[in-house]
Amino acid sequence: QIQLAQLAAASLPSNVIQYWGLGNELWNNIYQGYFGPQGMGQPYNRATNPNDPDYARINTPPADPYERMVRLIGLEFARMAKRFLSVFGQGAYGTRLRPVLESQHANPWMISTPLAWLSLPAQVAEFGPVNSYCWSISGAPYPAGEWHEMDEVRSPTPESIVSGLRSGYSYDLPFMMAAADGWLAVKNQYGIAELSAYEGIAPHTDGPSPTANSVNKYGAHLHPD
Repeated sequence: QIQLAQLAAASLPSNVIQYWGLGNELWNNIYQGYFGPQGMGQPYNRATNPNDPDYARINTPPADPYERMVRLIGLEFARMAKRFLSVFGQGAYGTRLRPVLESQHANPWMISTPLAWLSLPAQVAEFGPVNSYCWSISGAPYPAGEWHEMDEVRSPTPESIVSGLRSGYSYDLPFMMAAADGWLAVKNQYGIAELSAYEGIAPHTDGPSPTANSVNKYGAHLHPD
């Protein structure tokens, strides 16, 4: 990470604001074999392995395996952010460098839990206040419905898709906005400067009919309502 930060600092213009994040998909513990052996390794497996060098630390106070897992992600995020700041300098924080902790938008606890743990005295003593190195918390809001819901009608119209976005899809707009309220509360609680989003919400193309309804899906995203 130090070498990556050095490369980023040297290669990108000084007026470019750099967002460097850690967390995207790491929470996806159901795919424990998805992650390679390097870096974070397999977060859930690491968090439940008593031989892992961070096991005792993330187990205080006691927690269930999933809570330990997101604490581990928070710990690795703090290490990453501080390494980048050691290269860029603290003066670059928020101007040129904005470290971002990412997680699943529908579950704000995956952000609030590691932030609460990073705010305990032991972590503050090592890394400082969380808002001195975590500029942004970020989720991937998908107010686009799930692909199977958008595709369940053979020939949907922009109007029918917009109706589903308003209320009806599993990840409809009201659902995602309610989750956003939870994120905003976490942002304010920990004095985080910015609430952001990652991963674009262009209509999914990985369903059983990946292109059949693309025109209407794109049209719905440009719908005046």
